[in-house]
Amino acid sequence: MHLIETHIKTFIARCPLPPWLQRLSLYGFLFFLIKGLLWLVIPASLIMFNQ
Repeated sequence: MHLIETHIKTFIARCPLPPWLQRLSLYGFLFFLIKGLLWLVIPASLIMFNQ
């Protein structure tokens, strides 16, 4: 987890956007990434466990 935090801090330090917009962008990306993964995992798990 330390590597991810370091990468995020490096990205934020080099990004020309205001800090609040950087956080919003990061949280938006993470939200849609997790949501997309859940859209794949939930139906697959329902199919697997209903067999």
